[in-house]
Amino acid sequence: MARLVQKKKAVVEAMMRESLFVAARRLLEEEGWRGTTMERLAQEVGVSKGTVYNYFRDKREILCFVMERNTEELRHFVESIDLEEEDPGEILSRVLEEAFRGLYRNRRVIAAAVHAYHEDAELRREDFDFREDPLWEVRLCVRKVIARGVEAGSFRPVDPVLTEAVINAVTVGLARRFSLEMLDVPGDDFAASVKDLILQGLCPREDR
Repeated sequence: MARLVQKKKAVVEAMMRESLFVAARRLLEEEGWRGTTMERLAQEVGVSKGTVYNYFRDKREILCFVMERNTEELRHFVESIDLEEEDPGEILSRVLEEAFRGLYRNRRVIAAAVHAYHEDAELRREDFDFREDPLWEVRLCVRKVIARGVEAGSFRPVDPVLTEAVINAVTVGLARRFSLEMLDVPGDDFAASVKDLILQGLCPREDR
């Protein structure tokens, strides 16, 4: 009987967290950082504000929760990759396309996160969890793939750390553009176009 009660409790807990995620994501997309509050989230889910506080200390934790959930698919994708058996070029191509597809899909939440970081000093504290990048494992994977590609002769002899930093800088720059509403591109072409620019550059293959 106790086990059944625990199972039911776990199911209810999972349903509540999913409801909170869906509502929080919608708020961040539609209302932005300033418009997302504990009270508004409670209204969206249809629970008391006290219930929301049972899950989150403040709206900073809500933002972290949504950002982490939004990157789950990419992180699981990276975990499934066999770095030793698969071709480095193919791996990097797939990771980049998945990453930029996610960037476009989550661009409004990412825009809210950029605004939050600039407007809330607490988010810039070194000891705050938001600085623990949920994509850090993905970034490490990209470094390893580049290093392996260089070693195998698939890539030019570049520095893996510097190259990954450049790719990350492109990602951050695009996120900032979205946050400032300075980038309006069709979603169908975005991920593939950015990936191809990184992998192939601007020069035609025959000129290189």
